[in-house]
Amino acid sequence: QFCQLYKLRQQIESNTVGCLSKLQLAQKRHKRLQEQLEQVRKTQSDKELLSSLSAAQIEGDAYELFVAPRHGTFCAVRGCHSNCHAPCKMQETFENSKFKRCSAFRYVKTEVELTSPSDRDEFLLHFQEQMCPFHTDEDGGEGTNYFTILKARDRFRFKSHSFLEGADVSVPGAGTGSGLAALEHVMAVKFPVTITIRDESEQDKCKRCEHHRRFHYHDAMYWKKVDQSERSEPTVVVQYDRAQNFEANKTAIAKSIEAELDGWRRVQQDLGEALVSKIRNFEGSGLARGYAILLHNQRALLRQHIDCALASDLGADVSAMQQAAAELDNKLSDVQRSLLETEGQVPWAYAVLGASKIATWEEVENEYGRNPQANTELTEALGILRKHLQR
Repeated sequence: QFCQLYKLRQQIESNTVGCLSKLQLAQKRHKRLQEQLEQVRKTQSDKELLSSLSAAQIEGDAYELFVAPRHGTFCAVRGCHSNCHAPCKMQETFENSKFKRCSAFRYVKTEVELTSPSDRDEFLLHFQEQMCPFHTDEDGGEGTNYFTILKARDRFRFKSHSFLEGADVSVPGAGTGSGLAALEHVMAVKFPVTITIRDESEQDKCKRCEHHRRFHYHDAMYWKKVDQSERSEPTVVVQYDRAQNFEANKTAIAKSIEAELDGWRRVQQDLGEALVSKIRNFEGSGLARGYAILLHNQRALLRQHIDCALASDLGADVSAMQQAAAELDNKLSDVQRSLLETEGQVPWAYAVLGASKIATWEEVENEYGRNPQANTELTEALGILRKHLQR
């Protein structure tokens, strides 16, 4: 049953991302047709009318999600379409907190310059050599090799930068089979030299697209640019009939564009319904907490797309997404209330925040405790988890 629910959740998440991408294209087409209709209505002559009939092209590239031979990490932020790490050999997961181990998030690289032997010696005070395992892929895969590299003993500061315990080093043109440096490689550098220090100090921002980890998915899907001319879309052929007078042509053309606009409105309504149709299939799973987290994540993604759409165009039609988000709000409230009544405060608090059950208090506080828009419910949930995780 767990495997079936896992696959269902993957299908739901991929369905949401795919629908949102199609909605973005539908919104662009709808807006362009509205502009064209306004141009037609304002025309005063045959010449102006003919000029207004330029094709309503969608600006920008079009992308769709396709099935991949193996899983990877991709971004779902509106307009991003980044395959941030594909394929990924980390164990397939939908626990967002585990994405930290994916190489798209795991390491922060900082460049510093060593200008002299004394610079180098000060730097090396913080390091020691250590034999470490390296897998066939950064995320961990079959096959392991061991190399001796430099690792930071503790947290330290160097050249106005702070680094975590376990940081490692790479130098230009030298290194072990892992690509990282041992003591001999640092001792052999010629000054001045720029070295790279790598640690795990920031794992919430993707190093490929720079969007937050919460908007990434780990699934056997990938973004691919598609030819817009091959897309199946509602189209009304707008023709200029030279046998008719100007007013007759103007009226006929306006009606044709209005008909196409109606077609695109229906497309957006259908996609809005598709956003929540698969989510409803999870309701009967019996896993209330898992359902709450799914709803929480999908709602956050919808809101991100709504905010981005309105930020770029205040007049954008986001009604389909808003209607879907409102339904998810209602469903999430029902699940949270049920959890509070049947399982108590701790499961309820996890559901309110959308937090993973394997998260530490430090991770929960970093993720949810600095929200300037936190309401009474969020504050109460944080208090419950603080007591639960720190006891």
